[in-house]
Amino acid sequence: MPISATDRKAKIQPYIFKNFEASTGHITKRDAELLDKDDCPLTVYKYEYGWFVYTGGDWFTKKDKENILAYGHSEAIYNLLVLASKNECKFLALDADGFVYADLPTFDW
Repeated sequence: MPISATDRKAKIQPYIFKNFEASTGHITKRDAELLDKDDCPLTVYKYEYGWFVYTGGDWFTKKDKENILAYGHSEAIYNLLVLASKNECKFLALDADGFVYADLPTFDW
């Protein structure tokens, strides 16, 4: 029987995960357009100021890279996904006001 979340005696173990936040300026305009397409090979959740892109943990294989690049995405977004995954983040959070990393490429669009 499920335990109610409002039951004071319930011992809830929350599922907490990390996001890797980055500015949308770290992806190309083409990447942004492709993230909005229904047939995008990535699992994408759009919101008003950007996207959450599921990294799935450490799943990036040579074939994944080929598929992502063949779809038209840039090396820049692929590298962000790998960076997020290597840092054990479940999502890459691309936000218009997100953090700008000095050592990553930026794109003015």
